[in-house]
Amino acid sequence: MLSAQEVRAGWQAFLGRLPNDEMLHGHMQCENRAQLVARLSRSDEFQKRVSLGYTSLLDAVVGFDRVTARGEAIHAFTVPTALSRSPDPIRRCLIVGACLLQAWPDEIALDDGLAQVDFVLISHGGEIARQAPLPLDRYDCAILQVPLRMVLHDRELFACSYADLASYDEAFARCVDRMQTALTLQLEQLAGRPVFVLNYMAPMQSTLGRLLPRYDLRNPTFFIEELNRALAGMIAQHDNVHLLDIDHLSATIGRRLIQDDPFAITTHGSLVGDYDFGVDRNRLEPSVPHAGKNSLSARLEETPRNNPCRSVFADAGWQSAGTVWHSRGPMMSPDHVALTLAPSAPARLNA
Repeated sequence: MLSAQEVRAGWQAFLGRLPNDEMLHGHMQCENRAQLVARLSRSDEFQKRVSLGYTSLLDAVVGFDRVTARGEAIHAFTVPTALSRSPDPIRRCLIVGACLLQAWPDEIALDDGLAQVDFVLISHGGEIARQAPLPLDRYDCAILQVPLRMVLHDRELFACSYADLASYDEAFARCVDRMQTALTLQLEQLAGRPVFVLNYMAPMQSTLGRLLPRYDLRNPTFFIEELNRALAGMIAQHDNVHLLDIDHLSATIGRRLIQDDPFAITTHGSLVGDYDFGVDRNRLEPSVPHAGKNSLSARLEETPRNNPCRSVFADAGWQSAGTVWHSRGPMMSPDHVALTLAPSAPARLNA
């Protein structure tokens, strides 16, 4: 079977549009991408597009291959899953954050086959347990977003004079205080399970222009980068709480393809989605939720309670996303060299 992401990519490449739910689920039953390509390339709609000069078979195939990252879905680029042996450690996941994350549960559950992915809205705070569909102890993990607008108000920096650097320092201190308060409040409610906290996607460029200082709090990009550093420091003070670096994932996939800061106020800090379809048509970018989920799964697997791993090798060894490659020299006994690999800990020599 194919993932929903692969089917959408195929439709976009061959037909220039996205499938409805019925066609999406129907084409997900294809055994492989070659079968999907055969169906789409033989369709009357594709043949008409070719006859009108909109595309060609070569362009469509190349476009499909580019989006699916040469056989591996693009959302699996940072955490390859093709060779994974371990079952996914996540069965039920709770997503807590602003309305900007409302599309994540359906996208993640559809492509990754989770039993349940639920969403709780906390744009202005609130009690998580009362809003969650299941008791909190039923969830394997939680994804937490402290909304950027809760931390950095829309007009926060407008009131600062560019000539008064101290006013930006004061604004940053206020933002850090708000972030600390909101993060602590939410983590207290989610205690007892792994929590992965999203950071903020840095804007692609400063709205002040290219010739002004780059590493300066008056630059909105640097301001948000510094908020990310402060957030990482706060996360490090809590047990069983980890950073889910969505800023890194966005940069890997391509900020210009998915971030909305060219079209929205900086404090929105979200992804381009279907809500602005009339402005930005035919955009196919539900990738970050899946990339984030893959990154989260890999982190859970690296905790000792989920995936203890022991490997014996002499010349090479690699562990990633539930996969272990190991080898040894042909003339050496395994007893000569033994390395115990404890996930998230340095290897130690036992010989």
